[in-house]
Amino acid sequence: MGQYYVKVTGKSGGTYMYVGESSTRTDTWESFAPTYFGGGREIASATLITIGAGTEARADMSLAREPAFKVRGTIANFTPHQTATFTLLQGGEQVSASRSTLNGTTGKFETDDVISGSYVLRVQQGQTRGEVPIAVNGGDVNDISVTLSPPVSLQISERILGSVPEQPNDSDEPRMGVPTCNISLHGSGPEQSLIGPAMPSNGSGGDQIIQNVFAGQYRVDVSCFGGYPLSIQSGGTDLFANPDITIQPGVAPPPIEISLKAGGGALIGHLEVDPRPANLGALIVPAFSRSTGAIPVPVGIGQQPFTWPYLAPGDYLVYLLLNPHQQEYREATFLQLLTGGVTVKIEDGKTSEVTLTSGAK
Repeated sequence: MGQYYVKVTGKSGGTYMYVGESSTRTDTWESFAPTYFGGGREIASATLITIGAGTEARADMSLAREPAFKVRGTIANFTPHQTATFTLLQGGEQVSASRSTLNGTTGKFETDDVISGSYVLRVQQGQTRGEVPIAVNGGDVNDISVTLSPPVSLQISERILGSVPEQPNDSDEPRMGVPTCNISLHGSGPEQSLIGPAMPSNGSGGDQIIQNVFAGQYRVDVSCFGGYPLSIQSGGTDLFANPDITIQPGVAPPPIEISLKAGGGALIGHLEVDPRPANLGALIVPAFSRSTGAIPVPVGIGQQPFTWPYLAPGDYLVYLLLNPHQQEYREATFLQLLTGGVTVKIEDGKTSEVTLTSGAK
């Protein structure tokens, strides 16, 4: 049960490595763009399919064949006779599992089945990776150079503003420790990978570090405990306003700096759902921009009510969802499709309550 995206991607990929002057790989002359149900090429324009218990759903899709071309080039910092993986990205998503040939001696490569469009070509070999933008416009693209670089480390520092209030031993409220945040990076591509969370560094105080970060663009995900962030900065960039950062090849990026305030408000959610699915959850969505985003909360069988502490003051909408952790809750277009949310105001140092029914979805 739940809501799903359906995507048709095309041929399976892989890298064929050869030695000598030419490869014996079979050519193809047509391909098609990976397409979501609903006709969109990106998840933001896809149509969700809802499947209820004991029901079936159809996802009929129409695909148009288009002329396909090749992308040819050379890998710099190439290690001879070690295979490499080639990936085409478009809008942060993998276009398809690209079929490529690679000269194991010289690092020359050829990627097949590429239709016209703008892409990022990613090449990874061992513990090195490189990316380069390419534009295919009705013909083959030649003389591309992709430089491989090792990963770098990203430093995170936390600063607590004000004092941490003491809490009586007999308090029923969640015990507050020193405020801290979990920081992770979400990359683009086939893995939509989670890098992190950050680990304590050898420095003092609240310093943390994320290791093995390859060059590329990432979305910064922040979840805090014992308090809430007042600011999140990276090199002068406000990550509240734009949570994306770009890691340059072989260059140590500016640290992520977080200012925290101890405390926050708590939310208690009462559920009026009978029967209650085991995979039921809540999604707490801030209605203000300076936030770390929506928060999925499991509220399965036997949990009544649920409590979520350390929320930043402000207005929120709370929704009931199936499998909230598996939904695209970080996408603005997904949040815009939600209906039936309950409004609640969170105040610092106070507890607010909401009642959720099966009408929220």
